[in-house]
Amino acid sequence: MPIIRGWSGFAIDMSLVECGGDGDCLFHCVAAAMGQILNCQFSMLHVRNLLAQSLTYDNVTDYVTQVREEHDHCLPAGSVRLNVEYSLDIVRAIVELPGHYHQGTDGTLRWLAKCSEWFRHNQVGFVVFSSFGPSYTSVIGDDNTRHYILLFNSSETCHWQLVYLPIVKETVTWHCCITADVCAELQSVLQRGELKNMETNKHI
Repeated sequence: MPIIRGWSGFAIDMSLVECGGDGDCLFHCVAAAMGQILNCQFSMLHVRNLLAQSLTYDNVTDYVTQVREEHDHCLPAGSVRLNVEYSLDIVRAIVELPGHYHQGTDGTLRWLAKCSEWFRHNQVGFVVFSSFGPSYTSVIGDDNTRHYILLFNSSETCHWQLVYLPIVKETVTWHCCITADVCAELQSVLQRGELKNMETNKHI
């Protein structure tokens, strides 16, 4: 696994792991991580199904509106532009279909963490690292979140990969899922690094 040292000048070692592509990269990454959290087999089709199940008559318009706003900024190649007039069954069918028709985004993760009963029951959130740099790192979850899946998004290619970070206890082990307390430590490291970086830049 290639290690990215000094990501954007920060002393954080990241190992990026390829989980799959063809429009399903985000769903493959989440499935691989969930398999480790639950110690069972988990597929990207299962993740797509959970996304579809989270859509209801009451919220489907909100989801379509969210996706359309994201697509106003960037419409991934091959993606279907959802319409607010689509029925719930049609939107669910598009979301569940593997491939490029409906590709995962940051908004997909926010939706799963907030609206999927399954993800909320299992107290799963996400940490999203961006190729734009550390200031674009986002933490998706709430006070009840216990597990954070680590993901890396290449903003240039809209491609997702799973992130492994070294966790030091008695020995160093690499993890793609971290606990809430480790997530808080990670945020602190990023904030300290960002401040240090800004102070250094003032003297350039």
